[in-house]
Amino acid sequence: MIPATARYEASYRHESNGRAHFTTKPVIAWSDDGAALVADVKTGRLRQADSWTNFAGLRKADVPIVGVIPGEGWRTEVKTDTGDTDSRPILAWTLDAEGTCTPLVADSDGYTEDATGGENFIRLYRPDEMP
Repeated sequence: MIPATARYEASYRHESNGRAHFTTKPVIAWSDDGAALVADVKTGRLRQADSWTNFAGLRKADVPIVGVIPGEGWRTEVKTDTGDTDSRPILAWTLDAEGTCTPLVADSDGYTEDATGGENFIRLYRPDEMP
């Protein structure tokens, strides 16, 4: 058995009143032959994720955010639609359970997004740097 070091989850399809919904179970470990193992709460043992008939597949699990840190003067530089560059303030940094920090900016509608995630991202500026 190999411990699960990356977060994956098994997805299971359920139907009720003619509508489908899904539940998930975290992958706890991998068998020696590579099968995902999840906890079977009824038996109190690990079981192959695909051994249930409603198994729908595996997917990389979202890593929970455990903290938020203010942007504190950090900025991002992006390329605009016209080819110029623009600087935007980092509103906050999220810290996830695996220790990764992600800088957030707000779009024109007020929704936050990863400052480094778009194709127009150029670089980040520390607070002591001015673009």
